[in-house]
Amino acid sequence: MKTVLLIFLTTFFIAGCNTKGKDEIMEFIPGTYVRAGQNEFGKEFDTLVISLQNQSAKEYKIQNRWHYIRQVEGEANVPEYKV
Repeated sequence: MKTVLLIFLTTFFIAGCNTKGKDEIMEFIPGTYVRAGQNEFGKEFDTLVISLQNQSAKEYKIQNRWHYIRQVEGEANVPEYKV
């Protein structure tokens, strides 16, 4: 009886250690993250776009987009963009 219980517990423990399930962090990371700010000199918008590049190697593509509207004497100038 003890042997059957030991085999059952060992099998249950090994099955619980299966690491091939879904990785919650890998599913959580991809997305678009936005930050906006404003001060007396202008408005700034900063965006990160994170996408999964290669799932087997756990590689991500990160793109930074930046948008700034400079204000001079209360007037908004032409926006500046960077990628």
